[in-house]
Amino acid sequence: MMQDSRKKQPDLPPDSQGGEHPLRAGQAISSGAADAASGGSSAPQEDLQYRDAVSSLIGLGEKSLRKSYYPELRRKIAELDVFRRMVDHASDAMLLLRTGPPLAVTHLNSAARRLLGPGPEEGGSIDLAAQLGPRVEAALLASSKGGRSKRLTLHVQQADGAELVLEASFSPMPSAEGDPGQVIMVARDVTAGFRAERSLRESEERFRVVFEQSMQHVVVLSPEGLILRANQSLLSEFAISFDDLRGQRLSDAPWLRNMPEMARNAESDVSSASAGVSVRRLYPVRLPSGQLFFDCSFKPVRDDAGRIIHVVVEARDITALLEAENESRMLRGLLTNVVDSMPSVLAAVDAAGRVIQWNREAERLTGTSAREAMGRPVEAMLPHVASLRSMVRYSMAEQRPMAESKVPRTLPGGRVVYEDVTVYPLSTGHDQGAVIRIDDVSDKVLMEQTMVQAEKMLSVGGLAAGMAHEINNPLGAVVQGLQNVFRRLDPAVDRNSTVAAALGCDLHAMDAYMRERKIYRILEGMREASMRAADIVRNMLTFSRKSDMSRSSCDLHAMMDSVISLAEADYDLKKHYDFKRIKLVRLYEPVPLIACNKTEVEQVLLNLLRNAAQSFYAVGTIAGSGTKRVLLCHEPVITVRIRKAERYVYVDVEDNGPGMPEDVTLRVFEPFFTTKAPGAGTGLGLSVSYFIITRNHKGTMTVTSTPGRGSCFTVGLPYNGSTPE
Repeated sequence: MMQDSRKKQPDLPPDSQGGEHPLRAGQAISSGAADAASGGSSAPQEDLQYRDAVSSLIGLGEKSLRKSYYPELRRKIAELDVFRRMVDHASDAMLLLRTGPPLAVTHLNSAARRLLGPGPEEGGSIDLAAQLGPRVEAALLASSKGGRSKRLTLHVQQADGAELVLEASFSPMPSAEGDPGQVIMVARDVTAGFRAERSLRESEERFRVVFEQSMQHVVVLSPEGLILRANQSLLSEFAISFDDLRGQRLSDAPWLRNMPEMARNAESDVSSASAGVSVRRLYPVRLPSGQLFFDCSFKPVRDDAGRIIHVVVEARDITALLEAENESRMLRGLLTNVVDSMPSVLAAVDAAGRVIQWNREAERLTGTSAREAMGRPVEAMLPHVASLRSMVRYSMAEQRPMAESKVPRTLPGGRVVYEDVTVYPLSTGHDQGAVIRIDDVSDKVLMEQTMVQAEKMLSVGGLAAGMAHEINNPLGAVVQGLQNVFRRLDPAVDRNSTVAAALGCDLHAMDAYMRERKIYRILEGMREASMRAADIVRNMLTFSRKSDMSRSSCDLHAMMDSVISLAEADYDLKKHYDFKRIKLVRLYEPVPLIACNKTEVEQVLLNLLRNAAQSFYAVGTIAGSGTKRVLLCHEPVITVRIRKAERYVYVDVEDNGPGMPEDVTLRVFEPFFTTKAPGAGTGLGLSVSYFIITRNHKGTMTVTSTPGRGSCFTVGLPYNGSTPE
């Protein structure tokens, strides 16, 4: 544009003084004069002034001007005006500078005025060095003297503090005589582009930092699956350089070698991502150090037009996570097995009291599976513990365990068991809950009762020994006296007849009187009572002291058969029980020989069989027949079992009679305790049997009974390890 303005002007004559013509010296021409010369719409007065000026400048009259120079001059001026307008409306700032000295701005367009302020034509003054920096002056001088164009990037600080970036070019403009005294400066505002470029560089730098510093392995592929970039994490993991990967297919990468299935998966996943479908897959990779597992995602990258230009593969090493998950799974399985193997009922509840854990023992106790129990109120699952809900609430509120001992629970068959219930608070962060533990302590309760019974028996045993010695002496005198009375009243004794005759007494008449008045019967009753008392004393002595009789190895099967034969022969109408009406069932298992006192053990077993037989009868009144014993069971059965467990041989004597309530069961082995009618029993049979087994034979003797279903007495005797032939 500026080269056109330097076209050779038409030759003009020198002025009247012989000097250079003013137009050739670069005299400024107003835009109004240019408009008049080009036939514009200026006022006639301005046009006249323009022609007069031109005429005076070239020393010609108007007529000569019209004929020779005026048309050509008019055309040139019009061209110059077009260029002037183009320059003035350009978006780039353009300045015509004189290198001086001094350095000055001679002309500038509108864009330059907006950038630097008014120029000399408007009476302004522009200091380029101050406004654009000292580099501008150096560039102007270098361009002017060297005759070459020069480009600079200028960073200008504006008044409001904002930075302005200009791309400036400096081109020399020789004068008509060829002197490089002027320079054209064109400055373009590239602030937006510069900022965008800087932002792009910063974004690229951030991406590079993230890409290189990422803990995940990242690979950038072309849509065809060729490796374009790989970050440092991946290169360090596999100890390779990027040159070893550049341009390879992902399926040919070192970590997929010798793994054809994984290589095929990689090809498939890259193809899917290149088609626009994101893929995620677990890749096991075998390395010399071991096997690793990577969670890999294949994602397409699109440009602004939506075309897929890259595929990004991100691989996260989850080997430790999988190992932790496996370990956690194993621990959960182990914990579940431990909880399920516990003999106690274990249930966990949340803050609302709903079941969140239910072990196998809880399933067995309630008959409800863990799946059915989950989320249900715990009090509905364990209704036999009436205070369970309040225990759970109090335990969570106070953050301390709550316990309730020996909670009774009645089984469907009527048997009562005892349980200890303990509630532990459970706190995991913000969540609260509780763990409920229920233990069956029926055996413990029975053991405690047995220990109490044993202590009681020991104390009673000492008392019985003293009583036996105190009663035995006067009782012997009574029995001996009664025997003497019978002997001295007997007429068959000569000494009695002699003494009676001497006294004038008829001994036979006296004998008849005694029989008529039933004195002999009274005396016989006294003798029987004395003998019964003697038996009680003898039992008390047996109860109170350990037997010194020798032991021998005995076959328990043969011993039990002998006892059953004795019991079946025990038929007494006055006792009102008959073994012939009772069904006896023998259930014998092979057991070893036992070392025992055969007589004592037979006494115990016979006593148990008699008690079982007597339990089937009760005293009743039958019309027209008076008071008799009534059979309580339609089909009475006594089952005798012989079995072995651990180091004991057990004999169970079980009946299907009326059974006993719990309070009677607790006292059944106490001395002198009996449920029989007065005069029918002494209450020493079971207590003596208990001491024969526990003290003399170091065994055990227990009883279980359910009202309405019968009782079972169990005798346990230690065995010596040998087996009968």
